[in-house]
Amino acid sequence: MANAPLVELAELRAYATVLAAMTQGRPIEVATREAGLDEAGFEALDRRIDAAVSCAVAASGDSPHPLLIAYERELQEAQTRARPAVAETSIDELAQALAALGSGTDPRKALEAMGLDVAAVVRAVSQHAATLARDPALATRLAQLAAGRKKSDV
Repeated sequence: MANAPLVELAELRAYATVLAAMTQGRPIEVATREAGLDEAGFEALDRRIDAAVSCAVAASGDSPHPLLIAYERELQEAQTRARPAVAETSIDELAQALAALGSGTDPRKALEAMGLDVAAVVRAVSQHAATLARDPALATRLAQLAAGRKKSDV
């Protein structure tokens, strides 16, 4: 097999950034521009990286080729960077969400009205679980808020 085209780490990073942005629904023209490329440059880079990865796979043998390790790492890091940040949910917002879930109405609709979904509530519970376990007064306050019995003396 012919020698693999050389691919710089910065090129792998830019390539991975474009791919990750596109998996998040960004149009290719926007994703390439944000990575400092134009579409033609990205297509040329795509062909070079594809050829380099193919050569690396063929040459790997018993252990992964360093290019494949770098490629995988850059793709994972780009995916992490591309994910929208998860906003923290306050304890009061969590209480409102729990109250909405226990209101007897359609839980999905109740959460949607608050701009949340079930996954957001699960993240919020996970976010606050350790604090609630260490702070019984806060756990009591959460239960009271969720039940709609907000007490000012707690």
